[in-house]
Amino acid sequence: MSYTESSPIVVGIGEILFDCLPDGKRLGGAPFNFSRFAQHCGMTAVPVSAVGEDADGAQVKELLRRMDITSRLVVRTTEAPTGLVNVELGEGGVPRYAIAEPAAWDFLRPCTDLQTISRKAAAVCFGTLAQRNAVSRQTIREFVNSLRPDCMRILDLNLRAPFYDREVIEESLKRCSILKVSAEEMPEMLRLLELDESRWMENLLRAYRLQAIVFTRGEDGATFFDRHRRFDVPAANFGPVRNTVGCGDAFTAAFVASRLRGEGYREAMTTAAQMAGKVAAGLIAK
Repeated sequence: MSYTESSPIVVGIGEILFDCLPDGKRLGGAPFNFSRFAQHCGMTAVPVSAVGEDADGAQVKELLRRMDITSRLVVRTTEAPTGLVNVELGEGGVPRYAIAEPAAWDFLRPCTDLQTISRKAAAVCFGTLAQRNAVSRQTIREFVNSLRPDCMRILDLNLRAPFYDREVIEESLKRCSILKVSAEEMPEMLRLLELDESRWMENLLRAYRLQAIVFTRGEDGATFFDRHRRFDVPAANFGPVRNTVGCGDAFTAAFVASRLRGEGYREAMTTAAQMAGKVAAGLIAK
């Protein structure tokens, strides 16, 4: 890939893995999901991760090829096997995760292609899970530090116990321009940062010089907050919820794609809610 495509280049950096669901094994990981949904929205998706020199790693590369998503920055490593996560679906399709350790994505290392893409990316999404290991943590931080000033830097917290702490959250907040956090993650984030729930958005925005906060609340919709406005958008209902795996990533991808197309924040939030609703109802393949 020459990275000269006419559509904006959108990067998801971090874990790529197989979700082991009750109905079978499925390619996943928040950065991959974000990349795939961004490509669905018309962006040029570039997932950045590592897989093992094993059969699962070969399958990841083949699946990306079939999806017409570049795997140039999904590197092979002998340091650990391709990541696996056992997923159990609870009430309302809400997932519970058991994440294998170590995994290949713990050993994401810098490379020339990563430097190249940092100069061309229009938006990058990263999270905390892929920073559980010092190797990938350093690579992700250096990559985000090297982005162009106008690149949209989205932090999707993706808190998965026990793979996070205050330092990882704070250092990630210092590097992002937009924080995306869910209602499930918000109390734990505030506990670790020692922030009161009252006026938490305003306090976070000021403390870490964020451009905006996107707060997703499942069936209760989502809230947008920046220095100039705060507004809510309702959840989009497209039928019974099959499961919610990947819905947050779909929301983030659609929000980013809308903004890169020049749409306003309210329109981007509405588009994102519709995308998440379609994924939850099984109208968009995961």
